[in-house]
Amino acid sequence: METNQKRISLASLFGPHLQRKRGLVGTQFVYDQVSSDFLMQVPLLAIYLSANWCPPCKGFLPFLNRFYIQANSEPDSNIQQQKKKTEQVNMADQFTQDLQPILEVVVVSMDSSKDQFEEHVNDIPKNWFVIPYGDERIKRIKETFDVIGIPQLIILDAKQEKVLEINARKKVFEDSEGNGGNCLKEWINDIISNSL
Repeated sequence: METNQKRISLASLFGPHLQRKRGLVGTQFVYDQVSSDFLMQVPLLAIYLSANWCPPCKGFLPFLNRFYIQANSEPDSNIQQQKKKTEQVNMADQFTQDLQPILEVVVVSMDSSKDQFEEHVNDIPKNWFVIPYGDERIKRIKETFDVIGIPQLIILDAKQEKVLEINARKKVFEDSEGNGGNCLKEWINDIISNSL
């Protein structure tokens, strides 16, 4: 596990609001403004730094989307599997009640222009959060996580505001391909440990 258990203030990282992709109206994307506090209610938060001009980013997006769907489609069964493997049964029961959803994704645009960003957003699944091109939070996120290249996928324990994995792309790729399926369980175990 690549973790330093570094605490991250989501409020200072994201500010008071984020944009959530709702859909397309005519030729314009429509976003909902959502309080950043919402992210602290979700156990796992994925911060995905990517750009439209980056072929590996485009190649990884379907795997991340598949992982997102898998993580959120059957939260009770994921937690039930973990419950059998941990002594903190009561904590797992609490998670089962609280999980809706397990994972949220914030896409941080590293695009070179607003036009590239708009093309990029076209590929991003509906309901994912986005930090748009040129937003001042991009620099803050890059500095906080020492980002030197993309794509980069960072996994946080959102409730405890701790980094679980600084570069989770390989694990998510393997899990979404059916080659393990263990990183979600690992991160849920980390969340349970963090909350004790």
